[in-house]
Amino acid sequence: ADKILKGGNGNWGKNVMAAHPQHTREEATEMVRYILSLSDQQNIALPLRGNLTTAEHVSTRTTGSYVIRASYTDQGNPVTGTLTGSSLLVLRHPKVQAEDYELHRNVDRRHVDGTDFSYVGNAREGSYIGFRNVDLTAIQRIRFRAVAPTTGSRIEIRTDAPDGPLVGTAEIPQAGTTNPEAAMQVATAPVTTPDGPHDLYFVFRNPGNAANDILNLDWVYFDNGKQPAPKP
Repeated sequence: ADKILKGGNGNWGKNVMAAHPQHTREEATEMVRYILSLSDQQNIALPLRGNLTTAEHVSTRTTGSYVIRASYTDQGNPVTGTLTGSSLLVLRHPKVQAEDYELHRNVDRRHVDGTDFSYVGNAREGSYIGFRNVDLTAIQRIRFRAVAPTTGSRIEIRTDAPDGPLVGTAEIPQAGTTNPEAAMQVATAPVTTPDGPHDLYFVFRNPGNAANDILNLDWVYFDNGKQPAPKP
């Protein structure tokens, strides 16, 4: 309850929670009680065969992910006992926050005090972020909400490794203000789509400014040409 009233971080994942002094301690305690009760809910088991319709995002308009896990436990035997195998599939929303990266080198997660705005910053020449197991099938372009303090910065989109095959490049506009959120603009990179899922790397480049902070990145949007482009 104190964290809700006074703010803090570490209790709610990597994101910073702002203070909420407008609530009473009783209200904050009730919030905590509800959040902790969610862990008591049982996952819904599905049939061995059939179809799964992912529709929760339509009504809630959220930008989270579907995490689908399939597992099987055999009948075992007296020697080895039972054995369990499992497989995990993550279906992401097309708009992914850059600070939720799964792979990275020489970048920081930054947060603007007093706001809910977070982004990837302190990127140098050759820095990168990445996401595992991304399938670009039907994706026509990738959009980036980003800004560069200097001219000549770009994002290279590569598969399988930071120096892997190049599938697209976005030129990042130079900042017109020192406000990191207000300076952000949307840059677009047409992409060539490899077959199947690959680890995807966004490599930050500006060889002429190798010693400087070259780029800030807010989000990445995987555009299939069928949905309206996200607002900056």
